[in-house]
Amino acid sequence: MISFEQAIEIINNQKSNLDISDIILTEAYNYVLSQDIFSDIDMPPFDKAAMDGFACRIEDLSNDLEIVENIIAGKQPNVKIHQNQCTSITTGSPVPEGANCVIKIEDVQVFENKFVRFVADKTNLNICYRAEDIKKEQLLLKKGTLLQPCHLAILASAGIYNVPIYTKPKVGIIVTGNEILEPYEKISSAKIRNSNAYQLIGQLQKTACIPLYGGLVADNKESIKNKIVELYKNTSVILITGGASVGEFDLTESILKELGFNILFNKVSIQPGKPVIFAQKDNLFCFGLSGNPVSSFFQFEFFVSQLLKKVTGSNVCDYNLHLPLNTSYSRKKAERTQFILLKIVNQQVKLIDFNGSAHINSLADADAIGIIPADINTLKEGELIEIKLLK
Repeated sequence: MISFEQAIEIINNQKSNLDISDIILTEAYNYVLSQDIFSDIDMPPFDKAAMDGFACRIEDLSNDLEIVENIIAGKQPNVKIHQNQCTSITTGSPVPEGANCVIKIEDVQVFENKFVRFVADKTNLNICYRAEDIKKEQLLLKKGTLLQPCHLAILASAGIYNVPIYTKPKVGIIVTGNEILEPYEKISSAKIRNSNAYQLIGQLQKTACIPLYGGLVADNKESIKNKIVELYKNTSVILITGGASVGEFDLTESILKELGFNILFNKVSIQPGKPVIFAQKDNLFCFGLSGNPVSSFFQFEFFVSQLLKKVTGSNVCDYNLHLPLNTSYSRKKAERTQFILLKIVNQQVKLIDFNGSAHINSLADADAIGIIPADINTLKEGELIEIKLLK
């Protein structure tokens, strides 16, 4: 059995081949950039009005100003501003040459439809200056960025419509167990519904991956082996739930060995979720996850998601926070890293009732996972705990 930290290190040391393509901007959400993006222009590209009003010289504000032009967004000014002159201007419009100030429309009186008088005590300059946001050739987005809505706006502002990306890898899901039924099947004695597959599909959809659900497979060596071989051809990663422990029907490790996989680890000193298999063959990775849904959730969040950064090219960093506990915590044994579910309340975290690794309702209430290192068996009220945010 290896430590939590050793497992993360093993995953981080893996290499993966990445395929490059491009995709139109309207479809680029949740893809990973395959190259750095630089600005092709200054932003703003010209000095522009920050609000509706009148562009003028600030030194002339004590005088009546003659309106010499009307400027709307998208129109280039034609008249240079001289002493005691102004132009009416709309937000975002280019500031005319000679003007160094835009006075707000509510701070003036207009008379004879040709003159304005500044009636406020003072004004800001109200100009957004050329390149004050972004300079031409400035780095906008780094290679490896997982594209979110704010990034799409940046790409558009840089004139990038065909976006260079890494293609999304496919991740296969196999759920094993004689006792498992699909949600649409009628429940019967000694059976349980398949929640793991749909939880994993949702977790994968948050990443730059495409889930391929391989369906339910009975606890039968040949059936599981055939399903792995089937998914092997079309995936970069395979997730198998159930069969990761050491019982009579825990077949995952022996099957993977027979198929030529190298077992990189098969137990990690964590609670819950100790039985977890990580294996590799050629360019394919495989995880054997717990059949208990909360354990498999933790295993995905800490181990699978770490590997997926490798196979997607993502440079997303998990910035874990430290927040104070609103109560004390203790445990009898501290040999393993402990994961606990937490809710954030008033900048503190409180424990969520957790009845074991099959208690999936507890996940719905959780804002974060608390990480208690091995050898720590007590935490005092107010003491800081490391947390991984879930929402």
